[in-house]
Amino acid sequence: MRTAPKRPPSPSVPLLGPEKGSNGPPLLLSVAVLVLCALPYAAGFLTAPRGSVFLGALNNLGDTGQYLAAIRQGMEGHLLYVNDYSSSVVAPALIYPLYTAAGLLAAPLRLSPPVIYLALHAVAALLLLVALWRLCRVAVPAQPRLAFAAALLGGGLYFPVLLLSGVLSLPFAPVILTAPELSLFATLLLSPHGALGLAAELWAFASYLLWRRHDRSRHLAQLAVAGLSLGLCYPFGVPVLLAVVGIDAALRHILPDWRPPATKVAWQGPATKVAQGINVPQDTSVSVLCHATLVAGQQPTACHATLVAGHTHDSRLVLALVPTLGLALYYAVLFHAPPWGASNMVHLPPPDIAVLAAAFGPLLLAALPAVLMRRPVTAAGLGTRSIRSRSGGAGVSPVPVPTLGRARSAASATPPQVYLHDGRASEKTQTIGSGTGRLEADGPREYDRRATGRLEAGGPEAREHVGVSVPHPTAVGPWLTGPRPAAAGPGPARWFAMRPQSQTQALVPAQASVPSRVIIVWAVVNPLLLLLPLPQAGRLVSGWSVALALLAAVTLGRMQQATARRLVAALALSNVTLALLYLAVTWRAANPAYYAPADEVAAVRWVAAHAGPSEVVMASAGSGNLVVSAARCRVVVGQNFETFDWARAQRDVRDFYDTMTDPLARAVIVRRQHVTLVMVGPYEHALGRFNPGEPGYRLVYAGGTVRVYAVRTTYV
Repeated sequence: MRTAPKRPPSPSVPLLGPEKGSNGPPLLLSVAVLVLCALPYAAGFLTAPRGSVFLGALNNLGDTGQYLAAIRQGMEGHLLYVNDYSSSVVAPALIYPLYTAAGLLAAPLRLSPPVIYLALHAVAALLLLVALWRLCRVAVPAQPRLAFAAALLGGGLYFPVLLLSGVLSLPFAPVILTAPELSLFATLLLSPHGALGLAAELWAFASYLLWRRHDRSRHLAQLAVAGLSLGLCYPFGVPVLLAVVGIDAALRHILPDWRPPATKVAWQGPATKVAQGINVPQDTSVSVLCHATLVAGQQPTACHATLVAGHTHDSRLVLALVPTLGLALYYAVLFHAPPWGASNMVHLPPPDIAVLAAAFGPLLLAALPAVLMRRPVTAAGLGTRSIRSRSGGAGVSPVPVPTLGRARSAASATPPQVYLHDGRASEKTQTIGSGTGRLEADGPREYDRRATGRLEAGGPEAREHVGVSVPHPTAVGPWLTGPRPAAAGPGPARWFAMRPQSQTQALVPAQASVPSRVIIVWAVVNPLLLLLPLPQAGRLVSGWSVALALLAAVTLGRMQQATARRLVAALALSNVTLALLYLAVTWRAANPAYYAPADEVAAVRWVAAHAGPSEVVMASAGSGNLVVSAARCRVVVGQNFETFDWARAQRDVRDFYDTMTDPLARAVIVRRQHVTLVMVGPYEHALGRFNPGEPGYRLVYAGGTVRVYAVRTTYV
């Protein structure tokens, strides 16, 4: 009776990665974050004070009205957005197409714009999590879950700054650190279009990385669609995408270390020697074609491997980015030409250096070691691991297979006892009997720099799978070495095929984790764009936290697991605290700005039912935002970015409600702003106690504390 040999000792380094399923999507974390982000909104609706209506927003409260206005216009059948926050007539423009399209699609459901807005926010949050997970798997395949947690929860110093603000004089208010573009978590919590735009940006970068590695048209098509979606949802991210991709493409032509080999690299020699790893640049597609002539019962006579570093064509990249570039040019012209050029939207400066340090400092410190201490592995360290036939049939003996260890020279490595055949489909490889045969790939197979594979023992009796990893940078060798295991008695020869792993666990060890150069370019270029005179320059930092978090995950992946988890928890402290503070504020209804008086909302509904596009409403900015979100008329002043000639409009509204203003001067304001309706309520009383009792006004609505007057034609 034949006994199986003892299993060879496992390598000292745990190379086969975590247990099955541990590198799957972090569903529990995702659900927890979604619930945490939804709770403040739920509390706002459920605990709204009597006589008040929750506006459905936690940050940038004045901006919500324009999003609701875009949804309303979409429900009316308009894809182009009309700016009603100015008394002058403005031509339709391609602005907020996300919200107008949402209104068009949801119009048959007859839902209100606030309901559509909240539903869109939920969808945007889900898509952002999906895009983030895809990027983490592509950019940090050794630690995707760690990268996901760091990017999703990693934040700045909001909580420490909030504590210090009570005892120290700081150069900025803590509330500045709650801006949605300062972290991915804040974007997911506060901004539907920001979340969808960031999702498109992350999907675009992941597609670009995959295209660089595999040179497949579908990845380039995904990059084109994602870039266009980014421009339509969040155009402030377009300069970042174009700059990072453009600079990375230029560096591949300028720097030798970034340029793929110009010719094929081949290795050929006796099969009893170990093939040296062949290094190629990061994020470069690699094709391996190898074949060997095998004689049954004997060791292979020779083997040959050819490695070809793929040459992606930048001309195709330019064509894929043309739609995104065209959209960027459209917005550049729109925001610098009248009438939008008169908006103060163009003049929003970037954050101060102190704000940037507080918002991104922790992630930046964690990311620096990944860039400064990059340790590429230049050769495959070979260990052994045994597999046996599932059936345990006669003649099937344990076969050592190569595993990754620390880098060792080929001279000191023990040749693995295994045959590898790289084919496009191992099922097509003919099993060799007692005669001679030839195993040959029917086409090249692509591997990226962190490609993983599985070793399959073929034949009627053996179907075991063992994961193996390709070292970093890609060390590809034929590994067709050593004597062939003899079969007891007649039977098929044993053959082994290495093919890309699809649904099995990722097996790249932490020691092989190094940052992708594209992510490094992103982390460096993004803050430099703040120096350019671009519209809304402060919005360009959206997404920078993701690049830093991916690099930080590489650093954390080199630490002990417990230490890495504690550091991720520390990075998450500020963002989790922010969500809990929002929850506490909405639960206790502590911020009056989150609510509108019910009388004001009722008056706005009346205006929406009776006013048409030709009407212009004189009201405070607070009432103006509510009016435009629900009615088809224009207002004198409202959302600050879209109220053209903001200073003059504010002055006219303030003077109109001031009781000291001369009636003749008030009539001049009415004629200059083309006012047809006047609202008087709590928001207007904060500006002045003027009550239109003059002959030129006629009361048309009275409800609670709010009155609406029509301006008589003779008065105008």
